[in-house]
Amino acid sequence: MHNDVEFGLSAEIINAGEAEKGKDSSVAINNKRKIVEIHEEESVLGWELWYHLGQTQQMDVSWRISKNLCNGYNPSVALNDIGIVVEVHEAYDDVPPEDYDLSYTVGKIEGNTIQWYEEREYDRGITPSIALNNWNWCIEVHKTQSSFSNKLWYRVGWVDEDYSIYWKKSEGEDSHHYDYGDSPQVAINNKGTVVEVHVSPGGEIHYKVGKIGENKIDWRDAVGLFEGEHPSIAIADNGVVIITFHKDGNLYKRVGSIDNESLSVSWFVFSSQFDTGVNCSVAVASDASMAIQTHQSDPLIPGIVHPHLWFSTSLVLDRERWMEKYYNTLRTKKLYQVTLPGSHDCGAYQMETNRTGCPGGVPEDKIPSYIPGALLGELIKPFAETQNLTFEQQLTHGARYFDLRPYQKEGTNETVTFYAYHDLIGADISVMLDKLAIFLQNTTHELVILAISHFCPENEFNHQELIDLITNKLENYLFNDTNVNLLETTIKQFVGQGSKVIVWYKDDAKSHNIITDTDGIWPYPGQDCDEDGFIYDCYANEDNYEVMVNDQKGKMKTYSRRCEKLFLLSWTLTFQPSEASIKKGLTKECIYNSISNDSFIGVGLRCLSATANRYLGKFLAKNVNKNNNYLINILFVDYLRHARVTDCAIMLNNIIRPVDLSVVKTASPTTVIAGQQLTYTVTVTNNGPKDATCVELTDIIEGDVFFNTVPPDCIRTGNRNTWVIGSLAAGESVMLIFIVTPTCPGTLISIATVEGKQEDPNPDNNTVTVTTNVLPAADLSVYKDACTTAVRVGDPLTYLVTVVNNGPSTATGVTLSNAFDGDTTDLVIESTEISQGSCGAVVDQDFTCTIGTMEPHEIAQLTVMVLPGVEGTLLNMARVTSDIHDPMPENNNANLIISVEPMADLSVVQTVTPLIGFLGKEIQYDITVTNNGPSDASGLIVEDTLPAGITVKSVVPYGLVSGNMVTWMYPSLPSGSSEKMTVTLTPNEIGLFKNSVSVNANETDPNLCNNSSITQFFVRSVTETDLSVTKSHSSETVIVCKPITFTIVVTNNGPEAATGVTLYEQIPSSMEVLSVNTREGGCATKQDKYEYTEEYRCYENICCDDDCGGHKKMCQQLQEIVCYLDSLAVGANATVEIVARPEMEGDFTNTAFVTANQIELNPSDNISTDTLTVHPTSTKNK
Repeated sequence: MHNDVEFGLSAEIINAGEAEKGKDSSVAINNKRKIVEIHEEESVLGWELWYHLGQTQQMDVSWRISKNLCNGYNPSVALNDIGIVVEVHEAYDDVPPEDYDLSYTVGKIEGNTIQWYEEREYDRGITPSIALNNWNWCIEVHKTQSSFSNKLWYRVGWVDEDYSIYWKKSEGEDSHHYDYGDSPQVAINNKGTVVEVHVSPGGEIHYKVGKIGENKIDWRDAVGLFEGEHPSIAIADNGVVIITFHKDGNLYKRVGSIDNESLSVSWFVFSSQFDTGVNCSVAVASDASMAIQTHQSDPLIPGIVHPHLWFSTSLVLDRERWMEKYYNTLRTKKLYQVTLPGSHDCGAYQMETNRTGCPGGVPEDKIPSYIPGALLGELIKPFAETQNLTFEQQLTHGARYFDLRPYQKEGTNETVTFYAYHDLIGADISVMLDKLAIFLQNTTHELVILAISHFCPENEFNHQELIDLITNKLENYLFNDTNVNLLETTIKQFVGQGSKVIVWYKDDAKSHNIITDTDGIWPYPGQDCDEDGFIYDCYANEDNYEVMVNDQKGKMKTYSRRCEKLFLLSWTLTFQPSEASIKKGLTKECIYNSISNDSFIGVGLRCLSATANRYLGKFLAKNVNKNNNYLINILFVDYLRHARVTDCAIMLNNIIRPVDLSVVKTASPTTVIAGQQLTYTVTVTNNGPKDATCVELTDIIEGDVFFNTVPPDCIRTGNRNTWVIGSLAAGESVMLIFIVTPTCPGTLISIATVEGKQEDPNPDNNTVTVTTNVLPAADLSVYKDACTTAVRVGDPLTYLVTVVNNGPSTATGVTLSNAFDGDTTDLVIESTEISQGSCGAVVDQDFTCTIGTMEPHEIAQLTVMVLPGVEGTLLNMARVTSDIHDPMPENNNANLIISVEPMADLSVVQTVTPLIGFLGKEIQYDITVTNNGPSDASGLIVEDTLPAGITVKSVVPYGLVSGNMVTWMYPSLPSGSSEKMTVTLTPNEIGLFKNSVSVNANETDPNLCNNSSITQFFVRSVTETDLSVTKSHSSETVIVCKPITFTIVVTNNGPEAATGVTLYEQIPSSMEVLSVNTREGGCATKQDKYEYTEEYRCYENICCDDDCGGHKKMCQQLQEIVCYLDSLAVGANATVEIVARPEMEGDFTNTAFVTANQIELNPSDNISTDTLTVHPTSTKNK
């Protein structure tokens, strides 16, 4: 596949309704299809330079009225996609031309005009040429100014921001000699590839390829091509390169490709003529979408005083596979929605001189009788030929609808050969079908329509023979699905599985049955100008261009809007051999043309079709555009290459089509505060009438913002956002929403611009600017924490208050107020400390802190410590304010509720009278419960667990007696108050009795160790004896974890023997009893231990064993050792030895108590107390 350009025949540049006159035209085009053309015009003041600004419209150009630029000669112009224009020329003055200085001017396209800046001289020389790319690199070449030298020079420059060119120096020089020759021209693409063309001293056109460096160009050697004059060159980013030149008054072009990396050149289209004229200039868009050429009339042609300027455009593509290239766009279109390029009398080329005698040629009555037949054939030939390309070449150039008129020629042995004809015999149809089969085999998505009609000789024509020939040659490619309506069938249905041909065959009485019985042969839809058929094909039969245009325009308005009918635009002029026509109009001109038969335009139908073909593009751009819905299905022309008919069809297929894109942008809110979110809504609309492709939106925000949300597939570079929208159908809109947060006060400017691949007839609505005023703002927030949700009365409570400036602006005059509410009685504010600024005095438990200035993201902290005085709920409130607007006032307040819980330390104590009682005698317990505060207590329950073997005599105050349990209930007990209870009882047994009392309430009690009390008394009989007990320990210095021995001696001092002698030893539980030994009776150990949590202020035991398993929290209680010594005679004694190990350091007391069944005469010596101090040691295990 090779890209090519097809300029066809040129149209005149029209300036203010008249043909533009001038010479030495230079042209440039960018990928937005903007065109700049500049040329010389002679005036009374000398040679002036004039320029046009143009915009492509389909295959035409809408030229603005030309404007004067300056005086000068030999202009050259370059244009990039940004809209920068650079022009160079020979400066005009009064000295001879060989002394001319070279000047340049830089401009910028602004809407529909060019803003030119100062003209500057830069060198000396002649015939300058300029090239420019999107990076603003420019390359200039020229010939030396001396007439005795043909040196060629180049220089490298850069278009600066002030619209001047900064010329790079290398080795101290601006200009560098690079070759010899004349007429240098240069081009550069955005890949940095440079290509230059000139005429060598030997008259041959040479080209050079190079790569731009920082200051110079790395040139490859020059390569010779062919002889020619005034070459011009253009290059696209993909490497497509185009050369034009003239020779002997004819214009030629050559197309190739340059590898941007290796700089190798491949010429895949050799030199071919496309028009007549001289001094051609060529340009191609950087994206290789379109090329344009301008030239002037040949001043050597007689009658030309002031040359006219001409132009033509061309798509850059492989026309052989154009439907494949645009298949994704075409595939959903139905046949009646597609435009196909058509060839009129497609086989009327390489004509013989033998006449067929069939209708359609020169009428017999108009042929002078004295002209011999052979000579007549030669005379008629120019008027019988309709194409100068073979059928194969027509396919390659993109034609897809072919008008084939078969002539049946009888041979020997009853053989039949079919030829195309148009008065004279043309191409062999069998060969044409072979070429078509090869074409369909080598392509994938091409649809060809073969319309066969005008059979000759009509009456003797062998339809079966021709149809058999067609089906045999095209068997694999015939579209033969008879279940579809051809007009309603999509391109995908036709060629989705490979290229196909639709064969339409003229349906008449002789051919009808054969067509019906043959798959793949479709009946031709009707006669010429048949309004009832599904194709309207009606030519004007005129040699007058204006008459033909009006005829076809009227028929287009009538028939082209009908979806059920295909419309064929017959863009043909017809030879009129009548005597009256020969004397006037184009027929006369094309018969008596002074240009020889070897000329490119020539005589006959080639000459006749030239006028129509030159202006096909202009007609379509003017009449088939966004302002109407005309739909042409077949563009039908003679000499199709001259008409650029494939390019015109592509344009009409909406493959490359004009669209009116617009963009609307709104900002909400219209005024925003720094730090507040700003929502932009951008709506891009394709106002039609055609679908848009390659739609891209660029949005630039001038100002400091943070992007919160952008649409998917956004390409963001700094504050520049680009969205590739892609395709946008006519009438379709797409909405893009993005959210930003301005960070600085000031003016925020947002500019949105939409662009597409297609020409836009209304560029003014492609850009919108939105201005937003941004006010300063500081989002202050306050947070409060106390690390707890509840606290007890009197416990210290610490608040941490944090103030943050979330920005985006600096906050000034920041103040923090703090207040308490709720149960604040006796609330004490112990301290206030702030990290910056200062806090004022506390008034009624409220105070205010002055923080001052806070930068964005700065933090200030306040610490407040208080002591709650009463139970209840404590509410702490903080509020921050400043002099700057706060966009989020809802976070300026912080409240924290703390629950203050009541706390009552209850304690209970009891006394017993007497400690030693007698059987049947009263014993009294006095119990006192105290609330040590700080809170009142409620729901008190006092429980007294009485020993067994007693009888309760009285309970004061009244309490509930149940078994051996007495319970008192008090609804409340104020802090600092006490309640007393008395229990009187009589023992029914002798022995040791123990009484246990406990108290509880609803409130938290900080010390449970004093919530219970245990006391004991002894009951004996009335026998009398005097027992005594002594107690001592083994060492004066007692050390933690070191065993000690307690020795207890019980003595009966008489006067009677004692029975039931029992020794009670109460030893602290912080001592581990290792052994108890006595020679009289036996001993047992009973230990009472109560485990509590640490907050109840219990003591900590020391673990003396390695495997103790950790520390235990225990309250100090007594462990009791009871020794039953039985009877003890008067004067006798009993000894008990106890070995124990201290587990806690400190002062401890242990008591021994002895009883017997008899009445004790002297109870005072029945008890012995031993006090010892336990000292620490460094070896203890904690």
